[in-house]
Amino acid sequence: MEHRKDRCAIVRIADGRVKSAVRAPEADCDKGRYSDSSYRDRDRGRNSGGNRNYVRYQDLEGEMALRAYDELEYRGFKEGKNHSNDGKTYRVWYNSRTDQCIKTLSVNKRIKEIMESNRCY
Repeated sequence: MEHRKDRCAIVRIADGRVKSAVRAPEADCDKGRYSDSSYRDRDRGRNSGGNRNYVRYQDLEGEMALRAYDELEYRGFKEGKNHSNDGKTYRVWYNSRTDQCIKTLSVNKRIKEIMESNRCY
């Protein structure tokens, strides 16, 4: 029996449960940002400028959508509304700790744009 090991996966967890799991492209395996636990301990997505009422999100543009959604949740955002139209998916996210409201636009399962929004209320 052949054992499969050294495989990479992208796992989306919400409310403590696995919502989806897909095989990650081999090129994405062993990337320091997502495989190195020190990334989360060191940065945790916060602005290093000292403003603790702000959580960075711009660095997630261009990422695979499921990976970006997981990271937004990790950074304290909760998904609110979502809408799909013409192959585009819009999701609104709110961080109650920082009072930030943002909207993600994904196309072809990749984050095309993240922008501030006023649709959280």
